[in-house]
Amino acid sequence: MLRLGLNIGMQTLLSSVRCGTKGVVTALDDFLPATKRLRRLGIHEGMPVEVLHGDDPMMILCHRSKIAVSRDSLDAVTISVKKHSCEECYFPAAFFNLFRFKTKLDSGSADKI
Repeated sequence: MLRLGLNIGMQTLLSSVRCGTKGVVTALDDFLPATKRLRRLGIHEGMPVEVLHGDDPMMILCHRSKIAVSRDSLDAVTISVKKHSCEECYFPAAFFNLFRFKTKLDSGSADKI
């Protein structure tokens, strides 16, 4: 397995991340049979990837191409996920909708809702 010095965050398998996760491919396990096919599809070390759909098969965005690959095949890919502190990750959209609802009630416009 070839490892590059692309350590920008937490290392994890591409098959184990959720929808919306962005990262950089840091390693491909050359001992798994799917690796050769993944390289032909354009997944290489140093390539930025984003998970668009998290079910099986997973839809990933790699170098401006959308690729649907089974989770079993993506066990060969290790990515580095950048850590961040985005409010949307920690507070779901329902929380913000509830907050907006309360502010409308507090402003006296409850009858308009």
